[in-house]
Amino acid sequence: MVTENGDKSSRHIPSRRELRAQRERERLVAQSEENKNLVEKNIVSSSDISTTREAVATGLLDSHAMSEESSQSVHTEVVEESPATTVGAAASNAEKDDAQAISRNAIVAKAQRVKEDGGPREEFLTARNKKRSAKKIRNVISTLLVLALIAGLVWLGIFLAKTFLGTSAKLADYSGPGTGSITVEVPRGTSGGQIGSILVDHGVVASKDAFSSAFTSNPEARNIQPGVYKLSQKMSSAAALAALLDPANRIDSGLTIPEGYTVKQITERLVKRGGYTEEQVKEALANPAALGLPEQAKNNLEGWVAPATYAQKKDESVTDLLKSMVAKNIQRLKALGVPESRWQEVLTKASILEREVATPEYLPKVARVIDNRLDSEKGKQVLNKLQMDSTVSYASGRTSGIPNKTELQADSPYNTYKNAGLPPTPIGTVGKAAIEAVMHPAEGNWLYFVTTNLKTGETKFYDTYEEFLKGKAELAQYCSDNPKWC
Repeated sequence: MVTENGDKSSRHIPSRRELRAQRERERLVAQSEENKNLVEKNIVSSSDISTTREAVATGLLDSHAMSEESSQSVHTEVVEESPATTVGAAASNAEKDDAQAISRNAIVAKAQRVKEDGGPREEFLTARNKKRSAKKIRNVISTLLVLALIAGLVWLGIFLAKTFLGTSAKLADYSGPGTGSITVEVPRGTSGGQIGSILVDHGVVASKDAFSSAFTSNPEARNIQPGVYKLSQKMSSAAALAALLDPANRIDSGLTIPEGYTVKQITERLVKRGGYTEEQVKEALANPAALGLPEQAKNNLEGWVAPATYAQKKDESVTDLLKSMVAKNIQRLKALGVPESRWQEVLTKASILEREVATPEYLPKVARVIDNRLDSEKGKQVLNKLQMDSTVSYASGRTSGIPNKTELQADSPYNTYKNAGLPPTPIGTVGKAAIEAVMHPAEGNWLYFVTTNLKTGETKFYDTYEEFLKGKAELAQYCSDNPKWC
């Protein structure tokens, strides 16, 4: 190039190719610096490093080729180089070498880190798995907290319910014997709950539930007789129950003989409620022929009195009153279709049912057990022995409870553990339902039964002795837990 004064310039003016080469070198240097920064921040991936390596190599090769072309062009265009041009080329070569060295070192360092750390994808997966694990742990903890909260609320509800209900139950009963006087009638056949309702309506007790609880807790409660009673108001349930069990509180003129009563109990009732002396009753019993007993009774009144409420006539003798009771029983047997030849047999079986069965629904089943044991074929397994506790208790002079070992070994015609067949007489008065059960027993092959809960009357039936032993064990456990009922 010629200056304004016509001399050649001592400064080299680069061509377009040289400029492109220079820009490419600057780009590579900048790229190298960027890669270095990325490596330090642990962001560049393996694929980025590979790409960068290829780009740098390709760029360097292109730059070198372009540099050679530029050099050739310069030699072509300029015949002579000045010292300044030589120094510029040397500087350019130095910059290129530095860029290559920086990129190479950065790439090698990053590749080594990636190799040692397992690669960028592994780092990513590890981080993601950690996040997932943390999320799962949070979910589990949240679920446990919710369940714990629900359990706490349920427990609190139960606690509060028991607390308030318990308090209500305690408040629903009066205390003491009560005050004032009131007349209350207990109809025949009423249950403990029904009696409780009647007493609540008359202001005698505070609640039906409180009286029902006292009723079921007292084994003697079943002996409450129908009739009219003189009671107080605002009595405790226990005091009201005791008053109903006391014959002195009966004010009606009727004389009630309940189901299951023995001659001994009838005698006591005639003395306490009938107004007779004990000598008068004994004298009447000593003359059974005057009582209207049939021949098959064998002059024994036991079981031949019909349970009912009798209206005493003025100045009526004990003999006449007992005779009317026997006549009523014979009339009932006829009305129920019992053949005369079976009167004694049916009354004896029914009297056992009255003692053995506390719940009417079991009467036909127990009647079938009796028939199966007396059957010549089915009863062989038990030697035709009834083995009924009620008959042994009767022989011991008791009306309830389980006989002990001594009583079971007693020599008595009523000990059906020792003697086969029926006992010689009935063991108490008989109700209509028991007679009907004997006449129409349930179908079954049962030879054994056990009342496993003497409070509720729950009874279980068995065909084999092995099953029966399980029932006895259940009863033994019940008696151990509830001795007052046994």
